[in-house]
Amino acid sequence: MADANDEDKKEQLYAMRHSMAHILATAIQIIWPTAKFGVGPVIDNGFYYDVDLGDITLSEDDLPKIEAKMKEIIASNDAFERFEKTIDEAIEWAEQNQQPYKVELLRDLQRAGTTDAHKLSTEEMGTITEDGTSQVQSVSFTEMVHLQTYVGVLI
Repeated sequence: MADANDEDKKEQLYAMRHSMAHILATAIQIIWPTAKFGVGPVIDNGFYYDVDLGDITLSEDDLPKIEAKMKEIIASNDAFERFEKTIDEAIEWAEQNQQPYKVELLRDLQRAGTTDAHKLSTEEMGTITEDGTSQVQSVSFTEMVHLQTYVGVLI
């Protein structure tokens, strides 16, 4: 049986990865202001974001630029603020910010009668499938030893 401390660590790791996904999206939005975002969930060892950059296709060469911008964002030490919106308010925000994939996801949530994307089946959730779409993935750990272990498993 897991103890409360283990659960707290899992929640903290999830929150960190969730925050890192937002930082990734912010970095990409700064570098490519017309970027359109799909989903950006936490996954087993990190997080990812589906990104549509129009005619631009991300390559491995872009990753250092994205990472540098993420480090800059983190170093700015700006506070993260969590706020809640109704589905209608969120759709309005996504439309105003020209985020059609977010609009699609939010409408899928609205049709399903939930605000929790985890409760949608893959059939209910829209996905980005157009050419030129990239998925940026990252691993994220709270301790260097965990990253080293993960990398060691990959090698």
